[in-house]
Amino acid sequence: MKKFMSQLVETIKLHDGCFINADLHEHRLNLARKLLFGKRKPLSLEAYLRSLDVPLEGVFKCRIIYAEDIIDHQITPYIIREISMIRLVTNDDIEYSFKFLERVDLDALFHEKGNADEILVCRKGLITDAYYYNVVFQKGHAYFTPSDPLLKGIQRQFLLNTKMITKKEIKAEDIYKYDYIHLINALTPLNAIKMSVDHIII
Repeated sequence: MKKFMSQLVETIKLHDGCFINADLHEHRLNLARKLLFGKRKPLSLEAYLRSLDVPLEGVFKCRIIYAEDIIDHQITPYIIREISMIRLVTNDDIEYSFKFLERVDLDALFHEKGNADEILVCRKGLITDAYYYNVVFQKGHAYFTPSDPLLKGIQRQFLLNTKMITKKEIKAEDIYKYDYIHLINALTPLNAIKMSVDHIII
């Protein structure tokens, strides 16, 4: 099997000394190792995390850099971003199924944000993800996430597993039929970044 030279990353939330959803991160890491590098023997990410000397208070971002095996880790304080406007951008060919460190196509789209703080990526008429986040649309008390995101994120999977959100095909032309958009990722839970869909620039 051809070896991929690009490194990948798992970004894990560290809260008061506990790694959040480490089992989901481990599953995704090993799936990528299997599909990209042919590594069928699972690697214990949770054992690696337990070996680390970590802060016991506060919220931190732990980045695990890996390819066939774990290469390095970085732990830095985490603060939720302030986001007030999101710009809709379109690319019908973009792919980001694996969490590579390098993501040239997404970087190029992010530069189209203009005076907005984030982008919302449309592919073939359907909403996928933001740049740093998966997205959830809220209508009343119902929460929906695009059924075909660019990347199947960890927080998104947790919310699906707990049935807090539902997968749905969301057309770009329908975003204003919802009340709110939430931006989520492994470090950003539901409701942490929430705004009216009127803050999306088309």
